[in-house]
Amino acid sequence: MGLIIPWSWVRSPLALQRSRSRLDERWQSKRRPPGGGDVTIATNNFFLWCRVVYDFAERLWSPLTKGLKRGSTDFMSQLSVRDITVKFGGITALDSASFDVEKGQICGLIGPNGAGKTTLFNVVSRIYDPTEGSVEFEGQDLLALQAHEICEVGAYRTFQNLALWKGLTVLENVMVGAHTTTSAGYWRSMFKLNTKKEESDLREKAYGVLAELNLEDVAFHPADGLPFGTLKRIEIARALIGSPKLLMLDEPASGLTHAEVEELGSVIREIRDRYQLTVLLVEHHMKMVMALTEKIVVLNLGRKIAEGTPAEVRENPAVVEAYLGSSK
Repeated sequence: MGLIIPWSWVRSPLALQRSRSRLDERWQSKRRPPGGGDVTIATNNFFLWCRVVYDFAERLWSPLTKGLKRGSTDFMSQLSVRDITVKFGGITALDSASFDVEKGQICGLIGPNGAGKTTLFNVVSRIYDPTEGSVEFEGQDLLALQAHEICEVGAYRTFQNLALWKGLTVLENVMVGAHTTTSAGYWRSMFKLNTKKEESDLREKAYGVLAELNLEDVAFHPADGLPFGTLKRIEIARALIGSPKLLMLDEPASGLTHAEVEELGSVIREIRDRYQLTVLLVEHHMKMVMALTEKIVVLNLGRKIAEGTPAEVRENPAVVEAYLGSSK
């Protein structure tokens, strides 16, 4: 049966659950032999005994497993990207890119145009499927999830091109970000069946997030027609209402004035501290990246060429050459 020993269950917080699932799948297949008939008593007892062992192990290690699911980094980085390769036909957009992000870090992902930053960002946020490699968030395989499912594990993102509904108010746009935390489904929402209190609580929560970002004055204003810098902060508010653990920001400073960029940097640091977030940032504004981030990953032509603190990256010859070119 290939039972997994307890140490592997401790080393990988999801191994125990996956092993139990495989056991149940095998048991279901054995219950219906290809030739018909029933399984033998010995086989039946063997499966039952295996399930007893798994049940005992789940109870024994459940405190540790639950702790790791909540984001403990005792055994691993919160976000682990390994050997990601993405090919579009004959073009290799990413070539074996790897990096880790620790819990609570602000990590910048930078590089010249065409370096593969957005492609890698889209792999992590599940918009693209990689050709090779793995992405794990708190021990869970993100590549096994669909794009709309990653928010359920605590990963939220914003978009370089604003993805707000212009016909909705700012408050309503932010409320959409918490849709996975509500209990009302399609039919209950359509016919307003016992949804009044939940919607009222959601409105109050959304208004609170807007107030923390100094956006309460535009809460009931349509999203259409507002300044670009304000719209960028509204997108961040929509991500925050979902109670993220990982916040992915796709070029949040693009299109902003110098004053707005400085303000945005302060806002990102404040919300990281207030919400105890991990932040993955794709950005071209180098002054903001160097001042804001604690770790930087540099890509060029689809490959990682540097990784380290802002000071280390700033002095890295490969990074200087990628941005300024070789002197030879």
